[in-house]
Amino acid sequence: MRTMTDEELDSVSYLEGSDFSKQRTKEVYDMNTNSDRNVEWGECTTGNLDSDAKGSGARKSAGKAQLDLIPVRYWLGVWDFYMLSEERRLMHELASWQEGHTSAYEVMSLFTDKELTGAAKVLAFGAEKYKAWNWAKGMMWSVPTGCILRHMQAIVDDELIDGDSGEAHWSHVVCNVMMLAWYEVHYSEGDDRPPMFRT
Repeated sequence: MRTMTDEELDSVSYLEGSDFSKQRTKEVYDMNTNSDRNVEWGECTTGNLDSDAKGSGARKSAGKAQLDLIPVRYWLGVWDFYMLSEERRLMHELASWQEGHTSAYEVMSLFTDKELTGAAKVLAFGAEKYKAWNWAKGMMWSVPTGCILRHMQAIVDDELIDGDSGEAHWSHVVCNVMMLAWYEVHYSEGDDRPPMFRT
């Protein structure tokens, strides 16, 4: 069982005005790092596959840790030591996006055409699993944010390939950032970032 060291806890960048304690950060990290990833998926926990209504994008997230409940900047501090430079840069930009300083489209500029091709493979898997263009209907922004964080956690834990899709975790990260960029333009009402950061 992996637990956060005191050094890692001290490296976490705490948000100004936040009351999220170091102890609570450690508890949530330990709970999510040591959870069983092979959870049985139930019905869609978000959205409706049978609807074409705006905001009805469906996801199966039953039993998955809601890492998005902790600000991205905390995860950046916890994982900083374990990340490669491109992963660290993405997390900095994602934290900046969550805090309202940049757009998801600007975060997308970090990715190459090869990385977008990987994201397209993830979308093809999603079209089979859910429905073609299901994601484009929109969903609360916390859903792809949480997915990004769960795939980043897998990368930090040296797991490169997602067991469900057979695609790289990094491709899932790119895909979910792309979804956020789409939602900024086409589903702004899904913005459920922390209230102090919403524009």
